[in-house]
Amino acid sequence: MPRKLRALLFGCLVTLIASEIAGRVWLAWFASESDFSKYAPPTWVAPEQRMYRAHPYTAYTLNPLYRSRDGRNRHNALGYRGEELALEKPAGTYRILVLGGSTTYETGVSDHTQTFTAQLQRILRERAGAPPLEVINAGCPSWNSWESLVDLEFRGLELEPDLVVVYCGTNEVHPRLVPPESYRRDNAGFRRGWVEDWSWWERSVVLRRAGMLFGAARKNSVSGMTEIDYDGLDQAACLDANSPRFYADNLENMIAVSRQHGAQVLIANWAWCSEFEDDYASDPDYQRGFRETNEVSKRVADRNGVAFFDYVAVMPTERHFWKDGRHVNAEGARVKAELFAAFIEPRFLARR
Repeated sequence: MPRKLRALLFGCLVTLIASEIAGRVWLAWFASESDFSKYAPPTWVAPEQRMYRAHPYTAYTLNPLYRSRDGRNRHNALGYRGEELALEKPAGTYRILVLGGSTTYETGVSDHTQTFTAQLQRILRERAGAPPLEVINAGCPSWNSWESLVDLEFRGLELEPDLVVVYCGTNEVHPRLVPPESYRRDNAGFRRGWVEDWSWWERSVVLRRAGMLFGAARKNSVSGMTEIDYDGLDQAACLDANSPRFYADNLENMIAVSRQHGAQVLIANWAWCSEFEDDYASDPDYQRGFRETNEVSKRVADRNGVAFFDYVAVMPTERHFWKDGRHVNAEGARVKAELFAAFIEPRFLARR
C-alpha cells in the first residue's frame, strides 16, 4: 500500500477515534436531556432513562422506571407521569383522568410538578369545599385517540375515575396523512408495532449521528419506532380523502365505556400557536386538520350530551406561553390549568 494512502487512512482513523471520544464526552457530561435522548446509542440508555417501553396493544407506553437525568421528571409505578398513585381509589376521593398525547403529558414542561395536570390538581384542591381530589395525567407523547381509547379500557378505568377528560388534537391529524387505501379503522396504515432492530454500527456516536443525518439510522423517538413513513404525499389531498370519522368513532367509544363504568366525560377542543414558523402547527394543511378535529369534538360532545370545553376560545396564543406551536411552557401550563379548573369546578365539583 502506498505510503500516502496509509497516512491518509491512519489520519482518518485517528480523526474518527478522536471524534468518537469527543462525542461520548459531550453526550455523557454536557448534552441536554433532549439531545441525549435524540443522539445516544441505544445501548447507552439505562432502563430508568428510557421514557417508553413496548406494549402489545398500544405499540408502546410510558416506562414506569423512568427518571430524567436532571431529576425533574418521573413516571410512577403505574406508568403515569407524576408522583406515586394508589391503584385503589381512596374513599371519598374524586379522581379526574386526563387522556391525550404530548400536550397532556406536557413535553414542553420539563418539571413534572409544573404540568397542567399537576397544577390543575393543586388549584382544585385549594378551592373551598372541594373534596379530596386527584388529577391523573394519562397522556403519552404521540398517542392518538386509538391508543388513548385502548389505555382507557385496559388501565384507566381500573383507577375508578369520576371524570374522564379527553384532550386530543394534533395527533389526530397524522393518521389521516396516509394514502387513502391505507386509511383504516384499526389505524394499521399509520401505526406499526414497536421493534428494536438496531444495527451494530449504531453503538458509535459518530456513525449514529451520521446515519441519522442521511436517514440510515432510526431516530430515538416514538414516531421513528412506531409510525409508517410515507414520502411525497399531497397533504391536502389526504385530508380530502380521509375524513376524521375514525376519531369520531373513538370519542363515541370513550364516552360509552366511561359511562358504563360510572364516570362523567368532558371533551375539550385543542389549541395551538401559529407564531412558530418552523413548527408544523403553522402549516395550513395541519391547521385545517386541527380545526376539523375540533369540530368533531364539539359535534360528538353535543350528540352525546357530555360537557364540551371551548378551550381554544380562551387560551392565549401569544408566543410567551408556548414552547413551540403545539406545546405550552410552564407559564402556559399554569394558565391552561387555571382555565380547565374554572370550567371543571362549577360543573363537576360544586354539587359534591
